[in-house]
Amino acid sequence: MMYTPETAHPCTFLPPGGKRKAPFLFFLIALLTLGGACGTLKPTRQATAPLPMSEQVLTGTLANGLRYYIRQNPTPKDRVELRLNVRTGSLNETEEERGLAHFVEHMAFNGIRHFEHNELIAFLEEAGLTFGAHTNAYTATDVTNYQLSIPLDRPELLDKAFLVLGDWADGLLFDEGEIEKEKGVIVEEWRMRDGVRKRVGDKSRAVLLSGSRYPLRDPIGLMPVVKGANRPLLKGYYDANYTPDRMSVVVVGNIDATEMKERIEKAMGGIAPRKARAAASKEVPLTPGLRVTTITDPELTAGTVAMDHFFLRKPTTTCEGFKRDLTEQLAFAAFNRRVRKKITDRELPLLRAFARVTNIRGDLHTARFMARPVKGNVSEGLSGLYAEMERVRRFGFLAEELTEQKSAFKKALTEAARPDRRVESSDHAAAICEFDTYGGSLTDPNQDLALYLKAAGTITTADLNQAFRRLLAPDSRSVIFTFPEKRKAETLTKPEIMNLAAKVQRKKLSPYTLAPAITALVTTPPKGGDVVKAEKMPAIEGQAFTLSNGTRLVVKPTANAPGEFLIRATATGGLSSVPDADYKRVSMAAGLVNQSGFAGIPQTELTRFLAGRDINVSPSIGANATLFSGGGATSEAETLFQMLRLYFTAPEVSPKALSIHKARMTQTINARAHDKKFCFTADAAEARHNDKFRDQPLAIGDLAGLTPEVLLADYTGFFVSPSTFTFTVVGDVNPEKIANLAARYLGDLPAATNKKNKVDRGLRLKAVGGPESIRITGKGDLADRASVSAFYEFEAPFSHKQSVQISILRRILSRRLRLSVREEKGGVYSISAKLRFQAEPAELFKASLSFTCDPQRVDELIPLTEGMIRGMGTTGVTQQEMELAVKQSLTTLAQVEKKDRYWLNTIATTLDHGWDLDEVLSREQVLRSTTRDELNALAKEALTGIKGYITVYTPDTREAS
Repeated sequence: MMYTPETAHPCTFLPPGGKRKAPFLFFLIALLTLGGACGTLKPTRQATAPLPMSEQVLTGTLANGLRYYIRQNPTPKDRVELRLNVRTGSLNETEEERGLAHFVEHMAFNGIRHFEHNELIAFLEEAGLTFGAHTNAYTATDVTNYQLSIPLDRPELLDKAFLVLGDWADGLLFDEGEIEKEKGVIVEEWRMRDGVRKRVGDKSRAVLLSGSRYPLRDPIGLMPVVKGANRPLLKGYYDANYTPDRMSVVVVGNIDATEMKERIEKAMGGIAPRKARAAASKEVPLTPGLRVTTITDPELTAGTVAMDHFFLRKPTTTCEGFKRDLTEQLAFAAFNRRVRKKITDRELPLLRAFARVTNIRGDLHTARFMARPVKGNVSEGLSGLYAEMERVRRFGFLAEELTEQKSAFKKALTEAARPDRRVESSDHAAAICEFDTYGGSLTDPNQDLALYLKAAGTITTADLNQAFRRLLAPDSRSVIFTFPEKRKAETLTKPEIMNLAAKVQRKKLSPYTLAPAITALVTTPPKGGDVVKAEKMPAIEGQAFTLSNGTRLVVKPTANAPGEFLIRATATGGLSSVPDADYKRVSMAAGLVNQSGFAGIPQTELTRFLAGRDINVSPSIGANATLFSGGGATSEAETLFQMLRLYFTAPEVSPKALSIHKARMTQTINARAHDKKFCFTADAAEARHNDKFRDQPLAIGDLAGLTPEVLLADYTGFFVSPSTFTFTVVGDVNPEKIANLAARYLGDLPAATNKKNKVDRGLRLKAVGGPESIRITGKGDLADRASVSAFYEFEAPFSHKQSVQISILRRILSRRLRLSVREEKGGVYSISAKLRFQAEPAELFKASLSFTCDPQRVDELIPLTEGMIRGMGTTGVTQQEMELAVKQSLTTLAQVEKKDRYWLNTIATTLDHGWDLDEVLSREQVLRSTTRDELNALAKEALTGIKGYITVYTPDTREAS
């Protein structure tokens, strides 16, 4: 249960066909300066034809006005996704109802016609389902969405799931006692989310959406309204807005469409039609002229600049609109590649920048350019970015840029449209709900590809140039500087912005040039090696191969994701093998190689080469292992092994990549020095550990001695030879073909014997001498909340059986905490507990707990939560609790076992530790055979008398407890 925060700059990518993707949060905001005139696309009879509707979706409307969408989808084969999409949200609230849309969503889990009080959650848990993973909901300005994920192997569950849908639509009870209990939960959700992002978001939204209703209807609402809510108010909002004509049921899964239609009619057809309250206006007026706004906050750590050119646009529904959207995407993709290259080559004094066309709210769209300037260099950075925009406006794009972007788009769409490509039912359900809420088109990947092929062939560089200029033309513009309070002086005024733009427009510029793209990564065929040994691995239904230089390769073919595979390579040691004096420096080495490209192939050219190729792999140095991680399309497996070869034979740390890294880290370090919570967290981590603690934050001094030569030596010390690694490949692959690729590109590289070992550096929590946990306090939060974290640790032998059993205890503890601290006490919105056994570099038992709450309740909730942890050790668990947790664990295991990522991580980790695969893969057997006595014995051993360190961060207006 959650609301969707209305972010300052909601960024929605509009792919061909106008389908929306979920907005994501970010703080890299943009700059756009004045542009020129533009033309318009000339509509033709064919161009104005409507876009097709997905042929896979059965849709219709019941007599009472309720819509339905049904899609048969085989992935996963044993599960069905159900959604109730209600096209109402906080925008439809009256002034007296601000917060009730979200409150109503919460009440859907606190008593409905067939499941009173918390019986719905209890029913789901009895079925082995987990709140959050298998049922949830969210509230936004325009929509309230309810979700159920139901196994298909138990028909009675599906029966009850449709009862739940019907009750959500027309059967909320609004019990007064449940309303009172839920108020505390919602207030704590507001408190948890009330921070710098929300403060900045509220101010930005007031500018971007000025004159509309949106800034006044944040879904979380007003807490006085929430605290004063009662049954008549909540039911009044519900009855006025939850009408059949505003609802849709979405069913996606391995189901029979006709049967699902009958179930929908049975569950929802009896809801009486009634007139809804008039929907609130979604209009966002265009504000003429340029608005320049500076937003500062003491807790902001980075300075960002955003400039938007606003225009109104209806959802895309025609072929003409498809071509327009595609042309804009191609233009902005080409522009972004230019800007990235300029930044990488240190020709543009910005840390980051990018641009996109995005929908903000309603019909309001923007051409948005975003920039993160170097501290103290704002004017120069923005002038440089505008110069690149002006260069496009004057000279246009190159034919080569259009060709490369078309190729990249085609490859991506072709891969997505593969007949054997599997898409999760939850993803289909999300796309349908977006279409149901916002309109536009609902197309399948094969339709997108066909539309692209027809439109792309007619798009010229003149079209790209015209689209780019058109997007810069609107008069309604906004520049927003979002900066830390201490950097406010760096921001620019409206006259300064106008003067900057005018100077660049008068500047002499030369056309953009582009070097020929590389056509191959490995130009000289390698000598290659041989596969000298192949053996079966029955435990994973895979094979193991040994190459002539000793490199080991384990391959598990699966059918979980046709046409795709994952790879992970591990070598023991990692950063644990590095002395303290070198620790911070070495931790940066692999990342800088990854940012640099290869010798003779800079990162910008590598990006061009990989554009449209669904493949990637990158190195990293972890705490106890050195790694390669990647994957992608099976058809591009050879490209991946070529990249692996180059990571061994031609790694590079380029001076330009290092320069950018230093600039970014310098700005980050300086910002963190003024971030009170970051400093407190870092100090608290050091305070609770012994003198072996070395994971302190990076300091300016740590950057001083960095050179490309030193960092490359650090890197090559770990990535000496593939023979020190074990490569694990999982996915839709032929094991012999993968082995032959590995032999061709890795088998001839020299073997190495200097394998690194994992080292126990002696890092531990300090011993707690007294009977109680030690509390570390700090203050400085601007929000009225306390952030509480607890850490516990002691030495304990590691075993796979107890690792599985401790996960059962974790589920039980999390459930107890939720029922007590959230549901009964209303003290938190979310509380997270973790229990685990650590195998390396030392065998330890670790536990942690975290939540946010009212600062006035810290002294109440800390003893309560610690008491519940210790109480589990003394009183144990009930048989019912254990059975519920085991059911949930088995359900989760059955789901993750169908994921290649699970097998990749399991196999790679097992091989890295030298464990027995049969033992590691016995999770299901351990879950089914574990007894209550075993669990209670483990709880007694691990949790009785547990004590550690508790950190409490509170507002600076209060004394820390």
